[in-house]
Amino acid sequence: PLFSPHPRKDHEKAEFEVHEVYAVDVLVSSGEGKAKDAGQRTTIYKRDPSKQYGLKMKTSRAFFSEVERR
Repeated sequence: PLFSPHPRKDHEKAEFEVHEVYAVDVLVSSGEGKAKDAGQRTTIYKRDPSKQYGLKMKTSRAFFSEVERR
């Protein structure tokens, strides 16, 4: 179901390999438990390993560092 009164807080640990590709579907609810189509296409980003990225947010830098370590 799209809505659960008791959402899961645990999840499986995932390992990402270099050059792996993943698709993620994100559903946005109107509050009625029914998904709505946002009418926007999926955007795919690819990191360029030859560039350095100046990320502003602390959480962004922490996430990027974690991805780089793995």
